[in-house]
Amino acid sequence: MKKYIQIILIIILFSSPYYSQYKNTTPQLIIGIVVDQMRYDYLIKFRKNFTKGGFNKLINEGIFLKNVHYNYIPTYTAPGHASIYTGTTPRHHGIIANDWFDKFQKKEIYCVNDTSILSIGTTNTSGKMSPKNLLASTITDELKLFYKEKSKVIAISIKDRSAVLPAGHLADAAYWWDEQSGNFVSSSFYMKQLPDWLHTFNQQQLPIQYLQKNWNLLLSKDKYISPLPDSNQYESSILKDKPPMFPYDFNDFVKNKTVSILKYTPHGNSFLIDLTKECILQEKLGKNKNTDFLCISFSSTDYIGHLYGTDALELEDAYYRLDRDLNNFINFLDKHIGKNNYLIFLTADHAGAVNTQYLKDKGFPVNYFSEKKLEQDIKKYLFQQYKDSSLIYTIINGQIFLNLDKIRASQIEIQKIKQEIKYFCYKYPEIAEVFVSDELIKNDVQSYSLYNLVANGFAPSISGDIIFVLHPANMDYADKGTTHGSPYNYDTHVPLIFYGFKNKHIESTRFYRITQIAATLAFLLNINIPNASFDTPIEEVINNINVMNYSDEQLHHLERGGE
Repeated sequence: MKKYIQIILIIILFSSPYYSQYKNTTPQLIIGIVVDQMRYDYLIKFRKNFTKGGFNKLINEGIFLKNVHYNYIPTYTAPGHASIYTGTTPRHHGIIANDWFDKFQKKEIYCVNDTSILSIGTTNTSGKMSPKNLLASTITDELKLFYKEKSKVIAISIKDRSAVLPAGHLADAAYWWDEQSGNFVSSSFYMKQLPDWLHTFNQQQLPIQYLQKNWNLLLSKDKYISPLPDSNQYESSILKDKPPMFPYDFNDFVKNKTVSILKYTPHGNSFLIDLTKECILQEKLGKNKNTDFLCISFSSTDYIGHLYGTDALELEDAYYRLDRDLNNFINFLDKHIGKNNYLIFLTADHAGAVNTQYLKDKGFPVNYFSEKKLEQDIKKYLFQQYKDSSLIYTIINGQIFLNLDKIRASQIEIQKIKQEIKYFCYKYPEIAEVFVSDELIKNDVQSYSLYNLVANGFAPSISGDIIFVLHPANMDYADKGTTHGSPYNYDTHVPLIFYGFKNKHIESTRFYRITQIAATLAFLLNINIPNASFDTPIEEVINNINVMNYSDEQLHHLERGGE
């Protein structure tokens, strides 16, 4: 009799008009969007010229977290993407920079390069990429493990590292752009050949079509907010033989069928949107029984930022065009996936600094710095002290790599030479702090101090022996454009927005760490947190996305038999 009553109650539940509304306890599609080098203040500064349906729609209807920061250094693209998706810092996921000196191979390596595999979709080496250096699982890996690989995970970007690292180790596919051929490619780590739909997409030669449009201002010039004039001394030019000034003519590139310049234009982002929509349709993402995950990273904003800086018309125009692309994309998702069936999170892999020369001209006490010069000076010092300049390998990413084998063979005390180099570095006025590796063993991922930012980015078996940090706004870069990588707010502060899937709109200035994103997604999806994540979910997101939240009235309705 009891079993009979249970069956009746199940039938009543499934026939209830409320069941169809609440049967989906997780989104059908998660879309992770990373905008490379997007500062938080861009969303505020450019807001009045955004459309209602792009960034402003995400801000006005989503969960807008205004005070999110990276909790380690260096703030670069590869560790940024790795940290977003693993929910941990370089100390544990192992991606300590874009490139670093490998202590075992005694050479510089690239974060996702893998010579043991094959390029797929191209005859050159641009496809020889994999996540072999990523030591931790990603939220996308955990989704695949939970659903026994029945969920689809795909990652796409112009940059290879921005696709490979979010995709994790178990993705169905990762695609990135080969600028030599103008095609999206992959590697044998993921597949034996490109899918037919991607072959067809590549055959359209969209990069040429985009370059034929050239590049002019989207809006009338008086609407732009940037304080600097078009063509100024703080920016480089996309066209090396011409000043950095609108309009940009790409006819020579079109004639020669040279498309690599596309990534330095907003067209690179539009091109990626084209691929994203085609991927969703052809792979039927969001149409499976289990949640699918699509990772998208817009790289052109970073290329443009490096060339032109944070206050250039080119950079501002790129964000207005990306805003229109997002408007187009959200409308596409509403039509093909359904507004309450997908969840977007949007953030950045790092931010960017105001041009150092501009600050110098305004009277700021800032300066340029050269790692190469420091390396030369240290080698001279070591030769003077020990008659051997080869006791140091190299300096890269603010990390000094010592030749420990040679130091031991020379019977020099390692701690002594570390301390000598540390205090030698303090002679340089641009250097703020210097840490030797022994001082960085202790760390707390949830603490926020300069020491902890350095410690969280320090992987004992991978990182250098001595790490130094420059004073704010000092940089190892040219006097035009900008860069990033520091522990300061202008590099660590990024926006974070969750939009869709029954979310309630809120705006919050509460402090959050970038490594909390993965844990938040894990709780929303009811799956495991990535294996090296020590962080907590963002409660404001969990509490403001309605996942199986029945009201008292709805529960009472079900108890009464679905009347």
